[in-house]
Amino acid sequence: MPRADPEGIPPELKIEKTDVKIGGPIGRGVSAAVYRGKIISLDEDVAIKVIRSPQTIADSTDVKRKVLDYKSEIATLAMLQHPNIVELLGYCEGDREDETYILLELAKGSIAKHSLADLRSTNPLSTHSKY
Repeated sequence: MPRADPEGIPPELKIEKTDVKIGGPIGRGVSAAVYRGKIISLDEDVAIKVIRSPQTIADSTDVKRKVLDYKSEIATLAMLQHPNIVELLGYCEGDREDETYILLELAKGSIAKHSLADLRSTNPLSTHSKY
């Protein structure tokens, strides 16, 4: 799959950091933590994906490349619109050079309450093809 152009991010998605309030943690992954937050001017609750380059990256060129990767992620999310994908609401630079905040629709509920077996039983497509 081709990589989205990191310069192709719609300018209206850029949000000033002063317009973002970060709350408590929701979850954590390998390269990001997710917090509950708010876009103050819109009075809208959001999920804030805080992406930081790993501490092991010492070279500023590698940090810039990692930030470029995250901007490509933002550009890709900006192109997606589907009821099963949380909506990208905006982004802003973080407090550090290697930090980006991706502001996403705050999903209601949790997929964790659904087991994989439950999800498979509702999927009409079999994992085994018959020819």
